[in-house]
Amino acid sequence: MNLPLSRLTLALIAGCVALVLVVAAALMSWHTLGPGAKHMARLLAANVLAQEVLLKQGQTLSADAAALGVTWSSTAPQTTTPRTPLGQSLLRDLSALRPDWKIAVDDRQDARVVVRVASGHWIGLPFQPLSDPVLRASLWILVIAASLVMAAAAWLARRISAPLVDLADKADALLDGQIDRAAFRTAPREVATLANTLAELAATRHRQRAERDAWLAGLSHDLRTPLARLRFAIELQGAANSDDEQRAMVADIEEMDAMIGQFVSLIREGKSETESDFDLSELLHLVADSFARQADLRVTGADEPRPFHGHAFALRRALGNLVQNALRHGAAPIDIALDGDAETVAITIRNAARVRAGGGAEGFGIGLTVVRMVTEMHRGHFDITSHDDGSTTATLHLPRPRSP
Repeated sequence: MNLPLSRLTLALIAGCVALVLVVAAALMSWHTLGPGAKHMARLLAANVLAQEVLLKQGQTLSADAAALGVTWSSTAPQTTTPRTPLGQSLLRDLSALRPDWKIAVDDRQDARVVVRVASGHWIGLPFQPLSDPVLRASLWILVIAASLVMAAAAWLARRISAPLVDLADKADALLDGQIDRAAFRTAPREVATLANTLAELAATRHRQRAERDAWLAGLSHDLRTPLARLRFAIELQGAANSDDEQRAMVADIEEMDAMIGQFVSLIREGKSETESDFDLSELLHLVADSFARQADLRVTGADEPRPFHGHAFALRRALGNLVQNALRHGAAPIDIALDGDAETVAITIRNAARVRAGGGAEGFGIGLTVVRMVTEMHRGHFDITSHDDGSTTATLHLPRPRSP
């Protein structure tokens, strides 16, 4: 699935932001459970020692300390196993600092550390779990960073994709040389370079097309002029030649003239013909109607519309060449069959007699060369098969393109 460049850019930046935030959260968690837990364990141990000194001096717990959650007790508290990674780290670090203490860590809602000192008293100190502050800070960082980055990404994606969308919309006009390249001067350098390159290619194509048309016109004139002189000379010398010889020479000249016209017409019209949607069944019936006076042609498989996208003029000329080749080298009836599936189309033309030696079945001749050119133009393939019963089958296999 092809996504717009703006969406791809936003998705890429969003993925990078998510990855960075995940790494940042992992680093914050590691710092909290590592150096942060060790630092908190030292502070709690120092506070316990200070409270132990007051106990040894026979002093009582001050009201300020009690208000902060400090407790002195001669009875053992209910102990629980720490459930959070921070509580487990504090228990481990405090035990490492003072192996002589008996330590209990309660990391439930009212988190506290309770330590039995040498006098037998239990001193309790509250501590603040860092999971909630870290979570809130991470969420705020995520929201702010994502908002800023997505806003910048949206601007960047629009800055990049807008000129490309404009270029795609104006591609036809650009290739026809009808667009001002100055419109892309403010676009990113790559887009401006692409627009200039396409404009130069379009100019080159127009120049080559004009040269080709001039060359074809000259070629047609240069070839047909001597043919006309030959025909005129043959008709003037009709008395010196038999009627059969004269008709044969005139037929050869007419065939050469037709081949020249066929090539010139294909190159001038077929190659520059734009692709379009058309009905393949209707096209086959048009081909059959054009040869209806010459022979019996039967069309099968073309009773229902068969939408197709391609070069209608060139394809009709290629099918006409195949029918003409079948009439020249075979016998009627000529069967034209349309078949295929959702991916390919097969057009079969079959005559009722064996092809003569050196005929079209060998794949030679201008007519079949044109057929191969048109088939390649539609990204398909073409083959001719001679059967044991004397018939010959020519088949065009064309992939069914999707209409844009």
